[in-house]
Amino acid sequence: MLKISEVIIALEMTNMEQSTYYNKKTKEVLYQSDINPELSTYTEDDDYNDEVILMFNFFVKNDYKIMENFVDSLDNNNIKEELIRKIQGKGCFARFN
Repeated sequence: MLKISEVIIALEMTNMEQSTYYNKKTKEVLYQSDINPELSTYTEDDDYNDEVILMFNFFVKNDYKIMENFVDSLDNNNIKEELIRKIQGKGCFARFN
């Protein structure tokens, strides 16, 4: 099960050189580094691309849509419902932590 604390860490680790992904099947947070590929736990060439969704990317402008897609992809309905409530309306990014 993905914990809110893991989402927060993933957000904090995302920067200009690193994107964060979530593997729906293995329930792991994955990282892709452009500067240090040897530190990456995910590449776009990996076999499980259909199971992986983008969580955070520094250059993607529609952060709300990424957050919404991520929440929609979760299998755990309790967490999904909690996060759906948290991302509604003004101030949703502040409530996500």
